[in-house]
Amino acid sequence: MVMAQWLNKVWGVSPQMIAAVSNLSTSRKLKAETNNDAAGSNPTNVRGYELVPLNFSYKVGRAAGCPDPRAEYGSWWSLVGLYAPFYLAGRRFGAPRYLLTEVKPSNIVLGDDGEWLECSIDLTFEEYANEAAGDKGSVTATSVSSATAIGSAASAVSAASAIKIGATTADKATRKVTTL
Repeated sequence: MVMAQWLNKVWGVSPQMIAAVSNLSTSRKLKAETNNDAAGSNPTNVRGYELVPLNFSYKVGRAAGCPDPRAEYGSWWSLVGLYAPFYLAGRRFGAPRYLLTEVKPSNIVLGDDGEWLECSIDLTFEEYANEAAGDKGSVTATSVSSATAIGSAASAVSAASAIKIGATTADKATRKVTTL
């Protein structure tokens, strides 16, 4: 059963693998300034919203169906700086797109030979918005084609019976960050 998805990464539970999202957190916060002008202006000026954060972790381990937890962490390492929608229970969750800003392994358990047996992978995302161009969530031809490609990938993944974790070389090549 698929629990969540971002790019080609999928979390869930199946007979082959257990990769369940835990400690999911997000928030929405106003961007405001305090006005010290005594000339009758509002004391607080609301400027919009801060970028929406998204944080969670998941455990990977050989006993849970991940043959190489270190390689799984390495696959995330290469995705830092990429952005896509985040899906939870088959529906887009939160902001239209999230930028992966940090990946961190924790609670690493090593075998006698130094190989990783299990770990938690902690992920930090932030809403992706090109604010310099005033594009906080606006639709462009590029975003539509990206959304279509990601939507097609989501359909293909949800049709699969087993959960696969890890980016393919082709997926990594198509998701390189471009400067707008």
